[in-house]
Amino acid sequence: MRLEAKKGNIIRVKGPASIILREGYIEYLGKSLREKERVSIPRGKVAFVNIIENSLLEINLGEDAEVEILEEIEDVTVPYHWRALIEPLITDLKKLPTKIMILGDVGTGKNLLATYITNLAVKRGYKVAILDKDVGQSSLSAPTTIGLVITKKATTSLHKVKTHYAYFVGSISPGGFVHRILVGAKLLLEKAISQKADLIVVNTDGWIHGKEAREYKWSLIDIVRPDYIIALQSTRELEHILKAYETQRWLEIIRIPSIKESISRDPLNRRIYRETAYKRKLAKSRIRTLNWSKVRFKGTIFGTGFRLEREKLKQLEKILGVPIVYAEDAYDALLIVTQEKVKLSEDTIEKAKRVTSRNDVLIVPKGYEKGLIVGLYDSQGSFLDIGVISEIDYKKEVIRILTNVEAEKIALIYVGNLKLGEDLSEKTKIYGFPL
Repeated sequence: MRLEAKKGNIIRVKGPASIILREGYIEYLGKSLREKERVSIPRGKVAFVNIIENSLLEINLGEDAEVEILEEIEDVTVPYHWRALIEPLITDLKKLPTKIMILGDVGTGKNLLATYITNLAVKRGYKVAILDKDVGQSSLSAPTTIGLVITKKATTSLHKVKTHYAYFVGSISPGGFVHRILVGAKLLLEKAISQKADLIVVNTDGWIHGKEAREYKWSLIDIVRPDYIIALQSTRELEHILKAYETQRWLEIIRIPSIKESISRDPLNRRIYRETAYKRKLAKSRIRTLNWSKVRFKGTIFGTGFRLEREKLKQLEKILGVPIVYAEDAYDALLIVTQEKVKLSEDTIEKAKRVTSRNDVLIVPKGYEKGLIVGLYDSQGSFLDIGVISEIDYKKEVIRILTNVEAEKIALIYVGNLKLGEDLSEKTKIYGFPL
């Protein structure tokens, strides 16, 4: 649809939607848009576009999307309390690099604030690094990863900024994977500093409730050591995290109200968001075949040990009562791949543990690996991209992976704890070793 908007209007758009400026002059999150430039609003998010001059807009609305013209100037495009507290902070950075961490519950406007801070800073000539550590709803990198971008250009959405670096976590939620996220955050922070960023913005996930969430956020704060924490909250939902740092002179806590119009995605919309990201990321990918001898594996029992000797393999086949395709002894754990899926009693599994003297035994059927998401790294330890395991051929000792990365560039395969279907929809979360 085409929409004529008058100077002084504000356009409220609920996603999924996109806006293209055909004529005129508009602003979004502090960025001036040129003709033919686009603003994309994800499902479940709300955007407010400020009409600076009479303008002609082309608006494409998805399912359940909405558009509304607000005749009066309202404090919604960039809330006054944001401008009043953030602009003086960014206008003259007291040290380089300055580190800002954004904390908030789900749907409080963290991405919008990160975008606004970025645009303010680049307008003043600063080089900005944005580290997004939300493994499930990242604006910068694929689900199951955390990402880092470095930019000197204003943007209407962090999705549009090309990701420079990423770290594979292998999960779409931080619970149980905090250690990986903290390692990734540390590595990416060091990368941002090495690239001489003037401002580093750390955008966090919305996991704030419970003991593990507290420990996680405290650990992240201690690793990053931000100069400022910007706390987006509607009441006092962050105070149990913030109070520990109120006497620390090395950081300043800035509390600001969250955006009332920020809509929290429900679990279904969050899943749709991730599945759209997988499809976009792997749209032009193809199956790559890799020989085991040329790559190494991480996150698994598979590929970290040695083939089980034939005598013990025969013993296990007799105990399990099913042919074994492959078995691998990794010293602290044992992987057994059976010809078909079998239901085993606890007594049978205990016998297998006694025979092999291993307490951790994983028994899976052939083909179980299909759909596992993986992170691919080169020989220098740099993350290349994600992929999805298509097949492991235990006879030919090759693994086939759907990915954009050329096979010869892959040195390490980090196997994640999530399975995708052939249509790249999410199927299963896996706890413990995925393979």
